[in-house]
Amino acid sequence: MNEFKYKSIGYIVSHIVSLYGNSLAVIDETESLNYLQLYTEASQLCMHLAEILQAKGQCIAIARPHNVKTIVALLAIVLSGNYYVYVDLTQPKTWLEKQLSRLNCNVMFYSSDNYLKNIPDGMTLFFAQDKGFPIPAVLPEVSANQTAYVNFLSGSTGEPKAIACTHAGIIRLCQQQTFLDFDARPVLL
Repeated sequence: MNEFKYKSIGYIVSHIVSLYGNSLAVIDETESLNYLQLYTEASQLCMHLAEILQAKGQCIAIARPHNVKTIVALLAIVLSGNYYVYVDLTQPKTWLEKQLSRLNCNVMFYSSDNYLKNIPDGMTLFFAQDKGFPIPAVLPEVSANQTAYVNFLSGSTGEPKAIACTHAGIIRLCQQQTFLDFDARPVLL
């Protein structure tokens, strides 16, 4: 447990890959990946993101559906040193635009076979199923105190509060709890 203290999500995932690389990690109705495949695809997409964004610490929106490619995209985002925010495209477009502008978020990943509707204005869309990016030798360095994702909670004033969740906070939650083992047994989706 202490060996993981103050490490990034990328460090933890690479450690899990070294232990359980051939074990099933994620599955949906049409696709499945083991931990090594998940990490490889996320690393490839991570480097593509680094080329596109040219800087770390940026917000990337992600929308439905919940599938293997969405998990790959989420991991790629945090490996790249950026952070994600989930976007519910059933919300009114003006509300989405307001919340995303608070985060200066103008990039969105989607993994649906259908073009998304209700996309906020000013968003650059990236399809998460693109493959063929090179496998990186080294991933970007990510601090444990860097934001991994932002969650909006209902605020006491009626205005949603944006809560930044760091790599260290997520790792502490996952590593220092007793209700769910994080090893090769859990399969996502």
